[in-house]
Amino acid sequence: MRRTLIVASLLALVALPGCGVIFGYAGPQPVKVLTNEEGEGAIIYVDGIKTEPEVRAPGEVMIQIKGSHTVEARKDGMMKASQVGKDIRLDIVLLDILTLGIGHLVDYLTGAMYRFDSPITLNLGRAPEPVPTQPIQTTHPTDPSQPVEPVDLTPCPICGEPRGNETPCPHCGMD
Repeated sequence: MRRTLIVASLLALVALPGCGVIFGYAGPQPVKVLTNEEGEGAIIYVDGIKTEPEVRAPGEVMIQIKGSHTVEARKDGMMKASQVGKDIRLDIVLLDILTLGIGHLVDYLTGAMYRFDSPITLNLGRAPEPVPTQPIQTTHPTDPSQPVEPVDLTPCPICGEPRGNETPCPHCGMD
């Protein structure tokens, strides 16, 4: 009886932390951030906060595995953001099962059973200037002697649909 209790206690101590925690996967993990040529040297932000110390693209940032995160690259008015995806560490899940699954809950709660998709590639670039979709009509269609209030047919910068003189945009509701 005493021997069984000692063996069970040792097994619980080894398995309780979870294999991912034991191998050091519970803390921040590196994510490589790449950009196109135009974005080289862009400052990297994680969840809207500038990295400390400052990391410039291409570079590597350390991110806590728990929760979901957004990585952004910003340079000279250009910005590109991407949600960081996670995969399950199959090797850790299998090891947790071999230890009777006791540490599986710990690895799940600490995030040690996940790994980030790396690298992330962000393509920075300037948006083209909006161009009118139709020519602006300055005369009345049936009576050319009557002036017509010009209608602005440039597309909305948010949704891209022509918004005319309407504010807010009738398609997306933005001012």
